[in-house]
Amino acid sequence: MTDPDYLKPYTDAMKEHGPAFESTLWNSPEKQAARFDVIEGMVDLTGRIVVDAGCGLGDLAQRLTETGVEYGLYIGLEAMPEFGDAASAREIPESAF
Repeated sequence: MTDPDYLKPYTDAMKEHGPAFESTLWNSPEKQAARFDVIEGMVDLTGRIVVDAGCGLGDLAQRLTETGVEYGLYIGLEAMPEFGDAASAREIPESAF
């Protein structure tokens, strides 16, 4: 089975970089963190179930943990199995990938 067209950039990046930040196709870790901070500022996630479609390496869950957000459960959905496996290996508290 071939990857859907929308996954091709990620598949290509995964071939070059493996399951690494570069394969998420974010411009920089700083821009990613800024976007996560905006999400965190928009809604109180305390005790909530957070579903992240296209979770990559689980960086949103990691950021929420680092900033002290006590979400109820983080569920990361990912089309690239390599990302899901790498995210699971991070053992982020209260997270499932």
